[in-house]
Amino acid sequence: MAVRTVGFRNSLQTTVVVWEITVRHLIYPLLLGAWLLGATTPANAASVCVDTVSELLSAINDYDDQTGPSTYTIKVVRGTYAVGAGLISTVHDAGFEEVTFQLLGGYSANCTSRTINPANTVIDAAGQANTGLVLQPAFNADVLIEGVTFTRFNSANALYVQFLTNDTDDATYRVRYSAFSGNAVGTAVNLTGSSVAVTNSLIAANQTSGAAVKLFHRGSNENTFVTNTTIAANTGGGLSIEYSSPTSRKGDISNNIIYGNGGFDLAFANYDLAGSMVPQFNGNTFGTVQSIYNWSSFGTGNLQSNPLFLDVAGGNFRLNPNSPAVNSATPFQINGLPSRDLDGGERVVGSNMDRGAYETDVDDRTTFIVTTSADNGNNTSPTAGSLRAGMKAANSAGGPYLIKFNIAAGCPFLITMNSTPMLDIVGNVTIDGTTQPGWVGNSEFGRFDATLCGVVYSSSAAPYAFRVPSSAPTSARLVVKGLMFAGFAEAAIVLAGGDNHRVQGNQFGAVPFTVANAQGIKVTTSAGNAMIGSANDPELANMISGGTSSGITLDNVAGGNTVAGNLIGFAADGIAGLGNGANGINIFNSPSNLIEYNYVGYNQQDGVGVSGIGSTNNTVVYNLIGKSAYFSLSEDAGNLGDGVEVGFGATNTFVGASESGTAGGNIVANNDGAGVRVSGLGSTFASRTRVLANTMYANTGLDIDLGSAGPTANVATNPGNAPNHAQNYPELSAAQLQVTSGGSQILVDGSLHSAPNATFRIDVYWDFACGGEAGDRGEAYDDIGHAEAFTDASGNATFQFGLSTAHTTPGAVSATATNANGETSEIGNCIAVSTSPTGLPIFANGFE
Repeated sequence: MAVRTVGFRNSLQTTVVVWEITVRHLIYPLLLGAWLLGATTPANAASVCVDTVSELLSAINDYDDQTGPSTYTIKVVRGTYAVGAGLISTVHDAGFEEVTFQLLGGYSANCTSRTINPANTVIDAAGQANTGLVLQPAFNADVLIEGVTFTRFNSANALYVQFLTNDTDDATYRVRYSAFSGNAVGTAVNLTGSSVAVTNSLIAANQTSGAAVKLFHRGSNENTFVTNTTIAANTGGGLSIEYSSPTSRKGDISNNIIYGNGGFDLAFANYDLAGSMVPQFNGNTFGTVQSIYNWSSFGTGNLQSNPLFLDVAGGNFRLNPNSPAVNSATPFQINGLPSRDLDGGERVVGSNMDRGAYETDVDDRTTFIVTTSADNGNNTSPTAGSLRAGMKAANSAGGPYLIKFNIAAGCPFLITMNSTPMLDIVGNVTIDGTTQPGWVGNSEFGRFDATLCGVVYSSSAAPYAFRVPSSAPTSARLVVKGLMFAGFAEAAIVLAGGDNHRVQGNQFGAVPFTVANAQGIKVTTSAGNAMIGSANDPELANMISGGTSSGITLDNVAGGNTVAGNLIGFAADGIAGLGNGANGINIFNSPSNLIEYNYVGYNQQDGVGVSGIGSTNNTVVYNLIGKSAYFSLSEDAGNLGDGVEVGFGATNTFVGASESGTAGGNIVANNDGAGVRVSGLGSTFASRTRVLANTMYANTGLDIDLGSAGPTANVATNPGNAPNHAQNYPELSAAQLQVTSGGSQILVDGSLHSAPNATFRIDVYWDFACGGEAGDRGEAYDDIGHAEAFTDASGNATFQFGLSTAHTTPGAVSATATNANGETSEIGNCIAVSTSPTGLPIFANGFE
């Protein structure tokens, strides 16, 4: 029984047949490919459901025949697949087609539902020689292995993924919720690519000749992620990490157990710990280290001690209840904490998560159960069994505290507050609405289909529902999950003090028969390190819509917050609009915040605003701004201001890729202002704002605009006294498309007048034609690549270079220039691309 479904979609049609993308990080290559190649080349998402060995092997072999850009998904029904010698270490690739590969276990019969647990889907090679899964994806195709056990493979690698082509900056190779055990291999998991990740997995008890997990990160603007993973009792070594060049994206190696491996537990090569983007290395438990660096003193919360597994000899790498790894993980991970452990159970049980792949049931929190929705508004003598009574008890407890719900009235229930807010939170408190019977979590990014039971509503405009005051100690932490909020005059949740807060899986606004919040979430004053949503788990995404002010405000002086995967300004279907009254996300005088993978539309002002001289080192990547995830069903979800505005003294802001990379681009479309505006007032203007490798179109203003609205002419002298120091744009003079059997290139000629004796990054953008909203300027529809230009002593540069492209029709091009300080120009003049005669030289990226 093999069930195959195929869906087609493209930017010029209005019908979606099937959407088979199941993982948040894999949306972008397919989505971008569908838009950028146009209606003549529809992208496809194909999946096959397998429940026999022959079907599994055939499905893996069929990857070689796929065409792209597309995603190919193999859904494996629960069971043991005795592949034996059938899965030999033959390279599988789709040639030079950009085809994402997904191998997903845990499905029921006919793949109608799924339970992610690698124990239920086992691929067994029975010790046959030369067995393994070897993948070579091309270009920006991703790989995901999830919910599968690999056992008794016998070759150089049980799993080996390596890029086929060099231009893979947007590709991620990921192993998640999987297990590798009982293999006799050189390396169990071997990933080489721009961004590599092993999360929530077990790699243990393998007979290896080297590291059980070998990760080679090769890109300049991605990194390595190893989180919540157990790597233990492998004979040749534990985890080896190496990189080929410095990176401008911060990685995360946190909350792992890497212990009891032969030779070494950790090995690091070419990792420059003095660099500005050293990976976060916190909350790990490990033994021996091979490194020239002193990792025992690097990061925080790391332990070099025995984790006390339950039964190593018996292959049980769960934790003994008295393990030092229990309830001791770091509370902050860059992409958020997972919601489930490797067994499929609740991931955070206790005041902190356990380290490694498995969570114990050891809960060191005092528990209060809310049994009534009544609220008398009295913080001194609250109604017994009420949420307010639980808040009072939490403040009196003096230790970590959990508030759960079991209200007899069932789901939903309404807690109506008067104008008196709840008591301030000054300890470590979790308010968990997911514990109410009837709760169901959100299932997919880009919409909000959760069944939340509890509504916390102020009918008398209380300022907030929950607040951590600025006077709270740094040990104070608030975790709020699975509730709805409406009617709060300042913000539903105010975080003014404490650290490592988590607000996940909630709905702010859009509650029938209630009034709006002013703001959903406000992180302010001395609070730090709030995680709002999740980049990896849709169950933890928030919906924040319909407020009278900004959806989220970040103005805490410490910054360091992550806002990820949220639906902001949309109705629950992810299509209709329910915008907030100001910005979707507003950052003011707050540094080092990460805004990633959000869906931001229909807001009354900007999608994302970054301003204030205290706003430094903020990063805005992989967001859909002014666009629904279900793009062909909702062509216009534009914000009424700019897509992104960076202004009033903000510095060193990344919107899209880093200086030397191409990964991280946002999709910014349909906004009533500019796509990205870099602005200021007088001498207080934004500077060092990089706007690179984004996809932008159908914005009313310029896609990249400096200063006041509309095109600004180049100035006689750079740098100037204006936003991004008035960086001049390049002026293109000619462009030719040459199509050969070996592929297509666009040859570009142009010039730049700017600062003397300097180097500039020149990004070239393709569009269907000149004109439209941009006038004589171009539209940043498809960043086809970049090269460098060098000015002479008079500040003049001429350039000619060729860029590979997937486009086979000429179209039009324009360009931007970015200086060494990371300041990007406006989008430059647009010129039509001509078709060159066969035989003209093709230039490599750069100069000949």
